[in-house]
Amino acid sequence: MKRAGDFLLSIRVQPRAAREKVMGLHAGRLKVALHAPPVENAANLALCSFLAREFQVPKSGVRVVKGEKSREKLVCITGAAAETIQRFQRQWGLREQGEQDPS
Repeated sequence: MKRAGDFLLSIRVQPRAAREKVMGLHAGRLKVALHAPPVENAANLALCSFLAREFQVPKSGVRVVKGEKSREKLVCITGAAAETIQRFQRQWGLREQGEQDPS
């Protein structure tokens, strides 16, 4: 459930990548490359750690809310500064907060 101050991101994960990085938009979702394999929740944990670093929040402030066993995920980020979110949105061409839900 989304609360005030939460930021939702639609993500497509590319596991077992050589480098961990944001690759850009892919079919309306932000594509993120991760080292971790897609087994035993490793890719989800790696994604949460990666996004926590990007948004300068604790790992506990990032959670997968939809798509735990899929490459396509909805991730909720809690506690990120508004400036950090706006910078990230501008950098990757994302819509304004509240418009990220892929419904």
